[in-house]
Amino acid sequence: MVENCTVNIFSAYAPQIGCSDEEKDHFWSDLVEEMEKVPADERCLVGGDLKGCVGQNNHVISHIHGGYGYDERNAEGERIVDFAVSKQQEHLVTYKSGGRSSQIDYLMYKRKDLREVKDCKVIPGDHVSVQHRLVVMDLVMEIEQIRKKKMQGPKGLNGLS
Repeated sequence: MVENCTVNIFSAYAPQIGCSDEEKDHFWSDLVEEMEKVPADERCLVGGDLKGCVGQNNHVISHIHGGYGYDERNAEGERIVDFAVSKQQEHLVTYKSGGRSSQIDYLMYKRKDLREVKDCKVIPGDHVSVQHRLVVMDLVMEIEQIRKKKMQGPKGLNGLS
């Protein structure tokens, strides 16, 4: 635990390049399964020898890649990228049923107050129902400004009689 925050660290050692695709698939599915056990309010870090090269930054994976890659992406690097992207895509799916996935549940907020939205995400699991997933939004509201507006009353009146 670090400053009241639990951090789960996975030290992973992927199968060698010469191993079968079945062994590699098994490794990645086991890693996904273990990460899914981590509660949503805890941090998760994966590190280790994943046996792949994701290559230099490109616009397709810029949202998961810090831009400090080296060389060209290889087949094993593609598995690493697929793992990272699939985890992010999984956090966009709000409805799953019959082998189909979609994003049909939303939270909306007025554009003028959009700066108050700090994060919006889907919590994988069956918190709402078997098919629907919980959608949460973190807001930081400026209460002081709201109170001042209420105290001033309608335009043109300053509360004095």
